Amino acid sequence: MNVYLLCIFLFKYQIICNTTGKTFIYLPFITKMRKTEYLIIFSIAFVFLLCSAFSAQAEEVLRFEQKGNNEKIIISSNIQNHKVFIINNPERLVVDIPSLGKRSFSLPDSYKGKLIKSLRFAQFDPKTSRFVFDLNEEIKVLTVKNDKKKKLIIDIAAKKFSQKSKDISVVKNSKPSKPSKPSKKYKADIPPLIVIDAGHGGADPGATGTAGTQEKDLVLWYARSLKAKLLKLNKYRILLTRSDDKFIMLRERIAIARRANASLFISLHADSADEQGARGLSVYTVSEQASDKEAEALAARENKSDIIGGMDLSGARADVADILISLAQRETKNNSATLADLLVLHLNDRVRTVPSPHRFAGFAVLKAPDIPSVLIEIGFLSNTQEEKELRSKIYRDKVIDGITVGVESYFRKKSAMGTSNYLVRNKFLRGIIELFVWLFSIGFTLRILGFVIGVVMFNYYTRDLPDYSQLSRYDPATLTRLYAANGKLLAEYATEKRVFVPLSAIPKSVTNAFLSAEDKNFYSHKGIDFTGLARAVINNVKNYGQGKSLVGGSTITQQVVKNFLLTNEKSIERKIKEAILAMRISRVYSKDKILELYLNEIYLGLGSYGVAAAAQNYFNKSLDELTIEEVALLAAEPKAPAQYNPRKNYDAAKERRDWVIERMREDGHITPEQEKVAQATPITLRDRDVTDTARADFFSEEVRRTIATMYGADVLYGGGLVVKTTLNPELQIAADRALQQALISYDRRRGYRGALAHIATQKEWKNSLVSLTIEHSYHLLDNQKLAVVSALDESKAQIVFDDGKHGTLPFSIMKWTRRIIADGKIGAEVRKPADILKVGDVIIVSTLSEEEEKIASPKKTTNKKSQDKKSADSTEMWSLAQIPEINGAMVVLDPHTGRVLAMSGGYAYGGTEFNRATQAKRQPGSSFKPFVYLSALENGFAPTDVFLDAPVSMSQGQGMSAWRPANYHNEYLGPTTMRVGLEKSRNTITVRIAQAMGLDNVLEIGKRFGIYDNPPNHFSIVLGAVETTLLRLVNAYGMIANGGKKITPSLIERIDDRHGKTIFRRDDRVCSQCQLTQISQIAPDDFPPELPDVREQIADPRVIYQITSMLQGVATRGTAARSKEIGKTIAGKTGTTNDSLDTWFVGFTPDLVAGVFVGYDKPRTLGKKETGSSVALPAFISFMKTALADVPNKPFRVPRGIQLVKVDLHSGLPIDSFNDTELPDMKIIEEAFVVGDPIFVPGKTEPNQKAKQSDSVVIDPQDSNVRPPAIDGFNENELETNGAETSEPEINELEETPVEIPPLNSGGGLY
Repeated sequence: MNVYLLCIFLFKYQIICNTTGKTFIYLPFITKMRKTEYLIIFSIAFVFLLCSAFSAQAEEVLRFEQKGNNEKIIISSNIQNHKVFIINNPERLVVDIPSLGKRSFSLPDSYKGKLIKSLRFAQFDPKTSRFVFDLNEEIKVLTVKNDKKKKLIIDIAAKKFSQKSKDISVVKNSKPSKPSKPSKKYKADIPPLIVIDAGHGGADPGATGTAGTQEKDLVLWYARSLKAKLLKLNKYRILLTRSDDKFIMLRERIAIARRANASLFISLHADSADEQGARGLSVYTVSEQASDKEAEALAARENKSDIIGGMDLSGARADVADILISLAQRETKNNSATLADLLVLHLNDRVRTVPSPHRFAGFAVLKAPDIPSVLIEIGFLSNTQEEKELRSKIYRDKVIDGITVGVESYFRKKSAMGTSNYLVRNKFLRGIIELFVWLFSIGFTLRILGFVIGVVMFNYYTRDLPDYSQLSRYDPATLTRLYAANGKLLAEYATEKRVFVPLSAIPKSVTNAFLSAEDKNFYSHKGIDFTGLARAVINNVKNYGQGKSLVGGSTITQQVVKNFLLTNEKSIERKIKEAILAMRISRVYSKDKILELYLNEIYLGLGSYGVAAAAQNYFNKSLDELTIEEVALLAAEPKAPAQYNPRKNYDAAKERRDWVIERMREDGHITPEQEKVAQATPITLRDRDVTDTARADFFSEEVRRTIATMYGADVLYGGGLVVKTTLNPELQIAADRALQQALISYDRRRGYRGALAHIATQKEWKNSLVSLTIEHSYHLLDNQKLAVVSALDESKAQIVFDDGKHGTLPFSIMKWTRRIIADGKIGAEVRKPADILKVGDVIIVSTLSEEEEKIASPKKTTNKKSQDKKSADSTEMWSLAQIPEINGAMVVLDPHTGRVLAMSGGYAYGGTEFNRATQAKRQPGSSFKPFVYLSALENGFAPTDVFLDAPVSMSQGQGMSAWRPANYHNEYLGPTTMRVGLEKSRNTITVRIAQAMGLDNVLEIGKRFGIYDNPPNHFSIVLGAVETTLLRLVNAYGMIANGGKKITPSLIERIDDRHGKTIFRRDDRVCSQCQLTQISQIAPDDFPPELPDVREQIADPRVIYQITSMLQGVATRGTAARSKEIGKTIAGKTGTTNDSLDTWFVGFTPDLVAGVFVGYDKPRTLGKKETGSSVALPAFISFMKTALADVPNKPFRVPRGIQLVKVDLHSGLPIDSFNDTELPDMKIIEEAFVVGDPIFVPGKTEPNQKAKQSDSVVIDPQDSNVRPPAIDGFNENELETNGAETSEPEINELEETPVEIPPLNSGGGLY
């Protein structure tokens, strides 16, 4: 063993160098050393002497005697049982005895016999040691004697001298076998074999998602798909460890790969974490090599004891074989790391990966000694959103494609580098190793070199130590949190989930628990606890050979060094550097500083870094709320967080926790009574309260992208930012539901597209349903599931779910399901369920709405017996559903501040992260018209001005056909006022208005209100033909709602850094009176401080009120008349583009703006009769009913300089122009006219300063047709006629509705 350790050290650290064929030992200059550093050197030398002594003892176990032609092999040990047999071709004698532990044997120089050529020794399994004697010729076993079970004597002789002797305990091969040859995978003419391992299986389901997805089923689906993808390349042979649902031991999975001579081993798994925010793919390689003996034993069981990593070791002596095996394992580990890095490179381009996705672990399936192996965690089933993605075919194909490209890159790289291992193939190197084994086999030489090597090692490891001064600048990665406006947690982003807490704020009970568990003498030792180290050595010696894990002796200081300055690599090099640095930083930093670093850096499981994050994740408590048993559990975790996870290994976690409690009592931190009570208390974990969280996936993703743009990904994931967003969770829920219901309602009008799939046989239905659920679940809403049709009759369809439960689909709520025939036309009405469904169809079902429950519920019966029978036979009723092909978005905004209160970017976030509210640019259609009319009002036009609603033609230039915009259904009203033109959305009137004032004014107002940045000089822009986003358009309407003040849409209210300093604030106004620190500074007659209104005035408030009044008419009489059912003061405008490709509605109250867009992602017509009023408006109405349910009605604010005049709606003439007999037939409204100062237009005139200071206005009350508005709204009589007709007409919301025009007089102009 000592020879092996020495040679590994010499080769690993290049003290023995083979560069030009020469061998030499490098001895650097030895510098001055401190007393403690000398102690390390002598300790290292002592270890080498101890190893040599063990080697000397080991040689006494085995002796040889010769007498004539006979030879005896004598093994002295506790031999309760034994097995002796011969293997031919080549000739070998094999002896199995009870385990001798980790020892090393070789043929001694004192052996003078002729029969034995060499000796090999290995641990065959945990209970058996095996001697293999390589022979020079055929022999026979004459006798085998077990002397009192303490000495095994084997008498052998050459076969030519013992023809009459009888063989004893000899087993021969039935057929002569050929000598072992290198593995096929090293031959270039045979395609590489890739073994794909689908994790878990059979009785072991693995992780289970919140929707019931089992890891074993999911990864098998991925494994089959990966196999199919790789086979299509015609470059590889593929083998699955399991092709169906069966259980396979981990060791057997490796054995399958080795028997098949695999070139690569890829194991697929799905991850799970207690933190719901954890998500992303990761790739693991082995963190520690399988021991040489373990590798040798594994190879022996596969009848390949002479072949390791393509090396033929049949002729090598044991010590040399051990070294070569170690080199092969190192090459395998390097190849595994290369494969993992390439997989991460290509997967990171396709799917979300965890931070630092190439990770290391000691998983058993990664320990094949000569097969590059990786384990891929495809994502987190514990994350509801990612579970839906994992079950989708789109996500699966991205993962499979990334793995395939990574494998291709690996083999290309290996081909370029050459597949042979230089260290393994180089015969010269093998000779050098054998030479050093021979030279250093002499015990005395080892004793001399032990001290020399100790000096060399210390000098070697101290010359490139890292700079530990960085500890004074400790700034750990902490998680970034997003909060809604009401304080609910919205999202968390982190590479390491950590909350930094200074030591002064950590309770003493917490620090005492960790000191008792990890480092009792922390405050007394100087970095290394020699007492604790000695205790650990003694315990390890006692446990030697008993299969128990080794006890560590690292102090908290050493753990800080490892976590901050070094790596987690388990090697002699790291331990030596760790010890030196621990002593040095103990002389520089205080104990409290080191302990603070440790308690905030240590990983404690469940994704928690540091004690504060762990307290929240384990118990949903702050540190000062933890009990004794809770702090003890946290202190139990640093040793092995995965092993002591109380959710997965409760018994192990409790045993370790109780041990910590016992140590706390022994150290005097708690009393025996407290110990008894704490140990008797079961472990109880507490998840975060759901009521403390909010969900807004599209909103959160938009905030995440914004922060990443502002500060970079490193700050986002490690900066510990506290982000307060503008989100209103209640409005977000209402927006999501309203949009989803509108999309479903439209989709049902287009008919039923059929079942998702059909299952032919009953035997396959459950597994098939599970697979389909995985594939489609990311599209499903919370109230939707997949089911299989099990039976049909005239009135209902029977369904069954994957959990075996049954349900019913009443035909009374299935009548919308007419089939879609050619060209999108709807087929004949459905008469029974069998017209659209078949037994075996896989369908989507949803819970019943209130309306559906009224239709589906059977009539009550007075017959008690029939009631009882119905109750016994009834099953839960469901409604047939389908995933809408159409999609859309909704944005809700505060018009006074620009704060985005809710944002829904599509039907379901799981289908895609594409946000249709901010990323989709579509034509706004008629919803842009209000800004054309607003520009006209700024340029002196009035709402009562009359334009001709008739066909219009415009030249587009030489050689181009004329542009002839038309009205909906090509119907025209003749001379029409601007108000009616906007209310009825007349295209030709809008074009004539733009012609009258010039296109430049339209382009300018589009830029001024932020709808466009640089709009093209195309006249079609006046009809909304130039694309924009929903967020921009809603923000523009918000500036109408607030009286013409400029606002910028914002999703973020404030950002604080990890130290609580505000680094971003949406509202950056300065309030000098808000900085008072004492109440005595406030005078009794002081008023609350007023912040200045710094918003830029971008339009005259009087003109803004005029357009608001006209939009209010749209919502009461025009294309959006359905919005009256909201029962509140509403203004807004519909929008529909050519061929009904896009539909819009944007509306507002005095204090709230909401906009809806609906259309196909790949634009196509919604149908001839589908408009903004029939598709988008219902979502707005549904949302506003919820949002304004408890909000008092409030009229629009009327600014100073507005006169309200009673006029006829259609002609725009004042009512005093008509006689009393004409008035009853007229539609009278109050029209708003601008009076006083000139209209303010930015860049053209200055704003009226008086209008900005006061909303009050003085108008002659003697004029019966002109009334002054109230300062704070309207009185009861005014509200009856404000913005509404005196006699309510019959509402018709179609845009083509004709309007009768009375005779004109000189009151209005005709354009």
